[in-house]
Amino acid sequence: MSTQTWREIALDVARDFFEQDIVDGTEFGNSVIGLKIIGNATGRSDPTYKNGKTAWCGLFVQCCYRGAGFNPALEVASAGKALEVYGRYRSDALAGAAAWALDTRTAAVEKIVDLHRRLGALRQVTKTPASVIPGDILLHCNEDGSWHGHVMMVWSPSTDSRLVTVIEGNSSRTLGPTGAQRDGVGMRVLKLADPYVDWVVRPSDLDFDRAYRYFAKRSQAEAAARRLVAEGVRHG
Repeated sequence: MSTQTWREIALDVARDFFEQDIVDGTEFGNSVIGLKIIGNATGRSDPTYKNGKTAWCGLFVQCCYRGAGFNPALEVASAGKALEVYGRYRSDALAGAAAWALDTRTAAVEKIVDLHRRLGALRQVTKTPASVIPGDILLHCNEDGSWHGHVMMVWSPSTDSRLVTVIEGNSSRTLGPTGAQRDGVGMRVLKLADPYVDWVVRPSDLDFDRAYRYFAKRSQAEAAARRLVAEGVRHG
């Protein structure tokens, strides 16, 4: 049995994509993005994908999480699905509403935080970038102030918590394995004090337990988490 945590596995999946030097707009890049990244993240591959057809930064993170065992039943509040866009979020019957139409990214994320709390989810959504650890999601809003932001996975924060290396998809500012800047899967270093780096999402270990469903009460979710620990399940 593997002793890797879900964080280590998700980062290994991300590293594998990085080392393939996936460039959006190339024949190879389009194929990997449409068939593997979008396909693994959503369960529905897109063989006709081409550059610009889909905003896939959140789907890249979701794909890496799914490779680590992310529970597909939790799609309604999944890290990628809920947070790949800031300005809108659709809920299902669990949330008690057909849909939310949100105008600002702050309102959107606050609604997501509220949804998690009401469903008993243990996933953390905070505005504390300096506290990130490898495998977390880091959100970056657009510098023009628009609501549609960018979703990245934390690769490693600096020891002084001032900088963070992220691994990401669907970014034209990212660096590939050769160090060249291009649009695709890559890494870059950000300042955690950057005002455009705002929200942090930390999945719960229960997100990677296929038997788990969101509970009506947080106490039930916490009890399920304690059972996992008692059973010796090592997730992250």
